[in-house]
Amino acid sequence: MSSIWGEAGNDQRWRPLLEAAEAAICKEAAENAKVEAYHRIQACQSPIEVVLGLLLLAEFAWVPYTIGDDPKIYFQHPVLAGKYRADIVLRDDVEDIAIVVECDGHDYHERTKEQAVRDRKRDRAMTAAGLHVLRFTGSEIARDAKACLKEIARLYYRLSLGDEAAQEIEEMDRQEGPGGEARR
Repeated sequence: MSSIWGEAGNDQRWRPLLEAAEAAICKEAAENAKVEAYHRIQACQSPIEVVLGLLLLAEFAWVPYTIGDDPKIYFQHPVLAGKYRADIVLRDDVEDIAIVVECDGHDYHERTKEQAVRDRKRDRAMTAAGLHVLRFTGSEIARDAKACLKEIARLYYRLSLGDEAAQEIEEMDRQEGPGGEARR
């Protein structure tokens, strides 16, 4: 594996997901976009952030039907004036949308009651400030990272385009077959 993955690339449990995420972005990206994605993804602190981050970059960097600017994607980004640091933030200033995506590995989340309380308190503070918070467990990401991506994309499209347009996009996705080819 490339050195971009750091220690995550050496962990055999995550290697298939990292390779699949890398393949997704490589398939869609020109060489310079791939290098940019690699540079940005280095801020991630865990394999689950890398996997979901690469899928998000692949999804939003080349979306042909996004109105306005595509969302900007930040990793390990300060929110609420630096009070918290979010794993991933999708921000679309044109549409005034901010989605916080938290990737919860077992070691730092939900292991103790105190950790769970801390996370819920963070979620409430961010929601009260107008941020949309989506939290995924490491197990969810490992089991079906693309389902997590779809949930994030659905929220973004609903917020930026409205319910009707988001439903049309979902219908287009359902009509695609394996490999993104249209079903006949």
